[in-house]
Amino acid sequence: FWLKPFSGPSLVLAMLAAAMLRPFALRCGTAAATSRRAAATGTSSSSSAGAGAGAGGGGSSSSSDGGGGGVGGQIGPGGNRLWAASGGREVNLARAIWGRLKEHGAVDVDARGAPSCGSALRALALASRDAPCVVEFDVRWASDAEGGGGAIGEGGAGGQGAARWLRFSARAGPRWDRFKKSLGRFLTMTASGRGDFRPLAKAIKARQREEGTVTVEGWRDDPLAAYALAKALAELPRLCSSRSIVRCVAAPQKDDKDAFAVHVWIDREPVASPAPELTEVAAGIASGSSAT
Repeated sequence: FWLKPFSGPSLVLAMLAAAMLRPFALRCGTAAATSRRAAATGTSSSSSAGAGAGAGGGGSSSSSDGGGGGVGGQIGPGGNRLWAASGGREVNLARAIWGRLKEHGAVDVDARGAPSCGSALRALALASRDAPCVVEFDVRWASDAEGGGGAIGEGGAGGQGAARWLRFSARAGPRWDRFKKSLGRFLTMTASGRGDFRPLAKAIKARQREEGTVTVEGWRDDPLAAYALAKALAELPRLCSSRSIVRCVAAPQKDDKDAFAVHVWIDREPVASPAPELTEVAAGIASGSSAT
């Protein structure tokens, strides 16, 4: 429409000018479109990175109740440390636990939040079930204020704003045949995610006076109860004397595949047990997990 005012030679000149300016206009349009796409991509990448950092919750969260962002079987910064995933990878974590026990004789399994602690307890139960020897463990609070290696109390000894998590320190225990003979009568209790965990810890300690094995039950679909149980186990060293040794063994329930039980002992002195053949144990966990 802008060519209508031109006629004769003026029209020819206008058409030549339009032809000369066309490549320049195309280059400008392409550059503008590229800039818009780059800006949109940068915004999307920033949003994704922010969402990933918020969803991970593994290293940046300062809350002790944050979600566990680690992957089951992943080696932590301590070299002999595993992070319990938030769920669904207990079999892999159980294999990794025995791999570390074979190599080092002990391993720390770190967990943060209810789903992560539930996975840690179930993985320890599977590790005990699928091997000739049980896995003994104790639970303590840990904090990044201690470099990830120091245990702290629930009261916040890790410092203001320090990220805290629960650490399950596992070691190879006695063989199953010897372990079963030592169980005796079960003093059964049930973990609950409602209310404070400290009454559960006090009850576990109080029932140690009775003859039998204190056993606390939990369920796969109740991570809050597993979290309360884990915190109660971490509370026991504070309630007991400095000479006391807390020993725990987790095992799945035979009559319910979604249930597990944690047996708890509080000993005055370390209990000596014959060193298991860890090579045989590792072979047992590898073959047994395939049927899980």
